[in-house]
Amino acid sequence: MAKKSEKSSLTFEEALERLSAVADKLESDDVTLEQSLQYYEEGITLTNVCLEKLTQAQQRLKELKERSDELFETIEKLES
Repeated sequence: MAKKSEKSSLTFEEALERLSAVADKLESDDVTLEQSLQYYEEGITLTNVCLEKLTQAQQRLKELKERSDELFETIEKLES
């Protein structure tokens, strides 16, 4: 299992893929209780990484929309 600092450097797609692999391992019958707890903890960390990446993307989209709205307002003012 990768460390938390290593996980935060993952892309969204990498974290989601790893999260899927962790879920598959948790669903298998051949993991011990201790392994299950470790996988669960890793899954929580990966979920947080995914949420952080999605939040960053959402903020970036919001900023881009605001900039494009401002640009269109300026164009409309110039045209009137």
